[in-house]
Amino acid sequence: MEHFILYGSLVGTVFALLVGIPKRKLREAVLLFLFPQAITWLFGLVVVKWKLIEYPVRSLPKVTRSSIDFEYFVYPALVVLFNLHFPEQGSRLKRFFWYAGATVGITAFEKVLEVYTDLIEYHGWEWYWTFLTVWVTFYISRLYFLWFRTSLAGR
Repeated sequence: MEHFILYGSLVGTVFALLVGIPKRKLREAVLLFLFPQAITWLFGLVVVKWKLIEYPVRSLPKVTRSSIDFEYFVYPALVVLFNLHFPEQGSRLKRFFWYAGATVGITAFEKVLEVYTDLIEYHGWEWYWTFLTVWVTFYISRLYFLWFRTSLAGR
């Protein structure tokens, strides 16, 4: 079942990117895809090294103890979709719920995987740390994207 979930999430992510990225925003999508990889690479290695999280079933187990699928593909893709479809003209409340909905969705999905599969195991890690780190990385990626977009507009 774990491998079905892994491969299904990869296929689903590819489909979501193909459908969710407008052609005119491809450059922004590439930037947004690469940016969180720097954060998740460092942070993911640290939490695995400190044995706070373990990924018993994962892709490329001889290469890394981290979850390559999630940290380098699925989550960066979610950051892309989060930012490209962000309700910029919406009220503060709507923008808050955009953050909250995305963060709760990811956190809840990870918690379900932690409880019912061998894809992830918490050892000193809790769901609220996932919630916090996802929210913060969404926020940092949003700031970076706005900075990048503003610097391009000034040209």
